[in-house]
Amino acid sequence: MELSRKQTREHCRQLLGRKPPRGLRAEITRHGTAIWVYRAPGLYHQMKNSPGSVAFWQEYTEASRGLRVADTTPSAQQLHANDPASVGWLVKEYLGSLHFTTEFKPSTAKCHRNILKRFAEKHGAVPFLRVTPKDIKALRDHIAQFGSDPEKPKPARAMANRVVSSISGMYDWAADKGYVDEDANPCATVKKVKHVVKSHHKWTEVECDAFEAAYPIGTRERLMYELLQTGQRCCDVVRMGPQHIERHDEGELIRVTQQKTGKPAWAPIPPLLAEAIAKTPLGKETFIGSEHNGSPITAGHFSNLMSKACDRIGVPECTSHGLRHYVATHLLQQGCGLEILMAVLGDTMERCQGYVKGFEGEQAAKRALSMVGRNRKGKPDLTVVKAA
Repeated sequence: MELSRKQTREHCRQLLGRKPPRGLRAEITRHGTAIWVYRAPGLYHQMKNSPGSVAFWQEYTEASRGLRVADTTPSAQQLHANDPASVGWLVKEYLGSLHFTTEFKPSTAKCHRNILKRFAEKHGAVPFLRVTPKDIKALRDHIAQFGSDPEKPKPARAMANRVVSSISGMYDWAADKGYVDEDANPCATVKKVKHVVKSHHKWTEVECDAFEAAYPIGTRERLMYELLQTGQRCCDVVRMGPQHIERHDEGELIRVTQQKTGKPAWAPIPPLLAEAIAKTPLGKETFIGSEHNGSPITAGHFSNLMSKACDRIGVPECTSHGLRHYVATHLLQQGCGLEILMAVLGDTMERCQGYVKGFEGEQAAKRALSMVGRNRKGKPDLTVVKAA
């Protein structure tokens, strides 16, 4: 049990005859014995010499210079989550650092923050110097097999890799700050679990026709569909509103700052989208608002609404992101190049090249349909050959 600062000062004056110096604290063990420890970020050293002796102050001097004594690091039960030697303290310092707030994009930072907060909730009392690659592998394998929600256990291999990546980034920062040695990152030797990323189903022309027939112009679902036909992500579509429309000589455009990249993007407004905007009740600030009060909705809510709309017409495999894939393919079919694809979708060159390769592979396979198989034109009937 750690004594309060007031109790520590009184205890120190009784035993040492002076106010406790920086980092020196008094604790009471479960056996009722008073011990002295030196605490600092990433350091925990239990003093071995008699309090007040020359050896005691020499030991304190060495500890204050960065001495790490592994065999005296307390167990998880002895640490408080706010202790400077605990995982909880390290997570709090990392999330509040200038590095974390400026290094990542908002969506990426939110993902890392949620992962590390859950990590601190479960393992916050563990000394962060005691975390080993074996511990990280065990955590990775558990999440890969059962996920992170004990109430809904299911395999989550991608999440397991993200957890390892987030913890690794935190330890790299700690090494840069001097809290751990440069080669002390427990995630450095932990490999990612194999994970196959499944591509979203690309809408077909038949599915697009079915959706347009089921939801005519003027319905909320059709406006959502037409907004996605611009090729933008859900997280950007939900923030679009009349205030983002720009009028040019060539036509109207919707200008939006992409949430994922932070870069501006311009979505053209084709006639069907313009008609849908004019004939559909809009939200208070955005084109698509909440069903209750018209306030902006989240990207997850938007995706759920689209999925339910697709389920109602018998195309459950269709998703919002699958429609983005359809738009990319449609642009390529119209002869658009890589630069136009990048401008419309707001994606990186590598991601757009993936769309191009997929499209070219599909076209090559279609051209090969007439070439595959033996050509038996002009050859004798097989039954005659067999009889002979």
